[in-house]
Amino acid sequence: MTLGVESMPTPAQQHPPARPVLIAHPDSDTVSQYDGWLPDYCTAQSALCGREAIEKHTAETSVAILDEGLAECCAEEVAAKICGTEASTKILSTRTDPSQSAAGKRSVFDDTLASPIAEADFRSTVESLHRRATYDKLLGEYYTLARERATLESKTLTPGSQEAVRYTEVISELAELEAALERALADFDDADYRAVFEVVLA
Repeated sequence: MTLGVESMPTPAQQHPPARPVLIAHPDSDTVSQYDGWLPDYCTAQSALCGREAIEKHTAETSVAILDEGLAECCAEEVAAKICGTEASTKILSTRTDPSQSAAGKRSVFDDTLASPIAEADFRSTVESLHRRATYDKLLGEYYTLARERATLESKTLTPGSQEAVRYTEVISELAELEAALERALADFDDADYRAVFEVVLA
């Protein structure tokens, strides 16, 4: 699979696979507003406090939007819990003071929006994080299958055996994931590429 910078395709006008977005904010009206701003291909999970946000988060959640005013568990605690899972979820912080966004938060937040938040900024940020989360999820699945392929290739496979059949399935699944990764990269813009490579080089 070739995923180098030089071979990256130009952005395509297509949407990434639908996955839920978690909106955690103490104000229900703001939750409803953010829900209305989500891209059509995203479904919303809502939470009014940090503890509820942790309970609502799943491995399928692509983006978690965490407000600084969350009670019970603060946004940083919720983010740390999410980062402690194997989920590919990207985390967006919403806050009132933009100067606080760079104060030790880079390790837990993938992006930050400060009030007042415009719909266009909110939507484009969520779309970018959703694309990156989709790519990370696919890449994780690819590496898991690649390890399984390596394990099977280290053995002597008898034609028709269960392991031989599984090897054929793995090869097919890897090809499908390679195609899906190429499609995911085709949706990337320059900011997405920078964010991905910043993580790789960190």
